Amino acid sequence: MDFDYTVFFIPNIRDSIVATRQANKYSPSDIDAMIRWIEKEQMEWGIGHLILKSAELFAAEFLLKCT
Repeated sequence: MDFDYTVFFIPNIRDSIVATRQANKYSPSDIDAMIRWIEKEQMEWGIGHLILKSAELFAAEFLLKCT
């Protein structure tokens, strides 16, 4: 059965990441690796999935620290 699924992505995500206040906390090679991963994953799953997964992982880690 065929179906349509819209996948949203952020073009030029490198510019957005490098412009953040947190970017200077990472080495250039770490930023390159991060961006390669994000670009690959967002093209397969969409940026919405990455945002939800990131929130889920952050919440799980936060809860572990609270216990």
